[in-house]
Amino acid sequence: MPEPIEESEAYEGEESPDTVDPKFLERLKELHDRCLTANISYEEEVDGPLHHVTIHLQAGRVKRPLFISELTEVEELLSCPFEKVVFLSDYDAFCSYEEGWIDASVTGLGTTPLTGLLRRRLFGIMPSENFDPSAHSIELESVHPSSIKAHLLLAGHRLSKVVGRPGPSLQLKGLSISSHDQAIDLLETVSDGLFFEIDTRFNLALGIRKFRRPTNRPFLKSDDLGRKALQIPQWRYDKQPMSLYWYGRSATSMPLLQFLAYYQAIEFYFPIYSQNEAIKQVRSLLKSPSFSIHDDSDISRLLTAIQLSRAGGFGDERSQLRATIQSCVDAQDLRSFLTSDERTSEFYSSQSHWKEVSKEKVPIDNADADLRISVADRIYDIRCKIVHSKADGGPTKAELLLPFSKEAELLSFDIELSRYVARSVLVASSAHAVL
Repeated sequence: MPEPIEESEAYEGEESPDTVDPKFLERLKELHDRCLTANISYEEEVDGPLHHVTIHLQAGRVKRPLFISELTEVEELLSCPFEKVVFLSDYDAFCSYEEGWIDASVTGLGTTPLTGLLRRRLFGIMPSENFDPSAHSIELESVHPSSIKAHLLLAGHRLSKVVGRPGPSLQLKGLSISSHDQAIDLLETVSDGLFFEIDTRFNLALGIRKFRRPTNRPFLKSDDLGRKALQIPQWRYDKQPMSLYWYGRSATSMPLLQFLAYYQAIEFYFPIYSQNEAIKQVRSLLKSPSFSIHDDSDISRLLTAIQLSRAGGFGDERSQLRATIQSCVDAQDLRSFLTSDERTSEFYSSQSHWKEVSKEKVPIDNADADLRISVADRIYDIRCKIVHSKADGGPTKAELLLPFSKEAELLSFDIELSRYVARSVLVASSAHAVL
């Protein structure tokens, strides 16, 4: 048996983990000086031998942090003119106005296994073949005179390694760009057309990788299992809306589909609860001493109350949603749901966050307000922003709620709200189970 290595021998010729590489500190000093000259924010945290540096580069109207903690990252950053680089706010992409280029990280969409398919179908590299990623690129042909050059690369710009996205990228060169919005428009125009062609010809779904902004999400407490034993269900739930509810629970990476799944689970019961509301309205009208069958306005009110929608409910869709929520959701329980979680309460009480998704306010600060109508109006407004995406005659672009947008990333609180409502409606509409 070999003799154990003495501690002094184990680190002989190696740097002690309790010391900092002098070269690392030297390169950090160089980075600091370049940031200072370029008026770029530089922050350094020291924890014993560990140094964590954050610099902030422009990304549209905001700054995006770039984190550095290793020598290789510093050297990659120093090897390129990062002072001339800005991020493109919605994407893992960066560009240089001065040098006229854009480099954007490419990813597979959905369950597309990007690496193997991309190498094989586009670059002709077999799985067993050894290759150098930096040596492989595809130059896109230009069908009309243009100074723009476009390449699809297996390895992107040097900055990609620092950002943490060292994989494939789309690179555009020879550009005349001077603004963030102009760069975004050009990148989207080229990538949409290119990736649509690749999808059509090679059955390969690609996209520009989106930048994931750090956002608060609701923290919902789970039930204490010790309070009540699990039991054989006493209640039966309708299969169609329950299927939609489970689809919503599974679509965690697709917030718009997730929201719509919960909405459709609620929508299933519109005919039932809107009919109950219509009955109450008709009964109230007919019992009124002022109602006259000879008065056209009274008859018009009666017809409005019993007007059938195309889906078989009474009234328009907004009023059907209101009727369903009022019938199935307890007002006090709803308020408790919206206020018991600090993050949820802060979202709906803030001056800006809730407005970015929908202008329909839920007045949780008003202790006397019945929140059910305002919740119904907010859910309906968001639903319309998702499904009404007509190119002509529909809402304007600003009124749409698009995938991967900042508004979609803020949707998590309203997704949980719609899930809570769907759950309440399922419970209220359940029947005794016969097993």
